[in-house]
Amino acid sequence: AVLKGITWLGHATVRIENAGKVIYVDPVRARPGDKADLILITHGHDDHYDPATIKKLSKTGTVIVAPKAFGLQTAILAPGVSGTFAGFAVEAIPAYNVKKTQFHPKRDGNVGYVVTVSGVRVYQSGDTERIPEMKSIRANIAFVPLGQVYTMDSVGDAVESVIDTGARAAAPIHWSENEGSEADARTFIKSLKDRGVNALILPRD
Repeated sequence: AVLKGITWLGHATVRIENAGKVIYVDPVRARPGDKADLILITHGHDDHYDPATIKKLSKTGTVIVAPKAFGLQTAILAPGVSGTFAGFAVEAIPAYNVKKTQFHPKRDGNVGYVVTVSGVRVYQSGDTERIPEMKSIRANIAFVPLGQVYTMDSVGDAVESVIDTGARAAAPIHWSENEGSEADARTFIKSLKDRGVNALILPRD
């Protein structure tokens, strides 16, 4: 029930519907005809930032939040900063690689987000390895990448990232296409369930 209203549209795109409002994180895909109240962009790579999809999702009053100027954003939220947008509290969390720094160096200022939806704190980590800042996140639900190529160093690190945040529910993202297999997803879910976290593969649009 804690994941009610949340769907995964593949890769890193997460859609949250709450009280008649629609939030998209990293919309590279969208439901046909959908309009968003809030769009959160973690960084500028084209598997996360797609201007054409953002334009399709935009209506009068849509708030587009990004960590820096990409050209379409209406608000900038740098790592470690928070604000309220479209009626939702949003915190920008640093997102970067510790080992594979050629992909997402810390200096790029990429982010993940914690967005509070009806009192539930939802964390979408963006493209990141397990980083020390995760220990200071408090989330109820965590979505983390199943990397090994561009993001997490291992499935185990993805599991520990969820544990770091204190989340009681979790789902893997950023897998099945460029990195991360279904076997990895199953390992992630089993490992978290063994530690008392309600982990599952999100319903996919």
